[in-house]
Amino acid sequence: MGIGKEEKEIMSRKDNLSTLLFSGYLHAEEWTALGKVLGISGILDLSDNARSLTVNKELRHYFGHTVANFFRDEYEPDYREPILNDVAEYLGIEVQADQSDMVLEEKVLQKILLDYKKKVIKDKGLSEWEEVERDTSKYYEILIQASQAEMSVTKEIGKKVVTSVIMLNPVGRLLVPVYEMGDTNWKKVLSAVGLVCAIRKRIEFLYGEESIYASENSCL
Repeated sequence: MGIGKEEKEIMSRKDNLSTLLFSGYLHAEEWTALGKVLGISGILDLSDNARSLTVNKELRHYFGHTVANFFRDEYEPDYREPILNDVAEYLGIEVQADQSDMVLEEKVLQKILLDYKKKVIKDKGLSEWEEVERDTSKYYEILIQASQAEMSVTKEIGKKVVTSVIMLNPVGRLLVPVYEMGDTNWKKVLSAVGLVCAIRKRIEFLYGEESIYASENSCL
């Protein structure tokens, strides 16, 4: 019997996003949180494989660019470069070539939560933040709020630049509106990547990093 379409799709991408989503370690509340930020209704009604495939595709799609997406398969762009790197840069984190995904994800998670902590304390006081810390049952909900709070500051990272060559070309001018519409959906991508970082941290703590990192991208 030949390899089916879904099996081929799984085999076609082995980066650290796919490795996590197909690991089998995610809880229902984690899938629900990912479905919420990515706009995937009824995510728990999907089979395990379909759920993993859908989140994998949607996160990359919302990062992707409309024109470029015409030339990409369902597993592009790659998670580390550009998605994770651009999210880190969006948050003002310096990205170094020799950083492992694990290190960079930890910095992303820390930045999102630290910024949110400062915001809550500034707006509502220290006692409110202490209440947030005590209520661990709402961790992923809080993380989504923290990620989306980053959107309150206007940032330019992730904007697509149309070159003068394209602007001068008649066909290129027709594509400009598509380029503008196709910019990264940071509200969804930032929240989803923040969740990925947090989910991986939980699984890594319980089962070890080798369970949810692709071997070629493991911690250096």
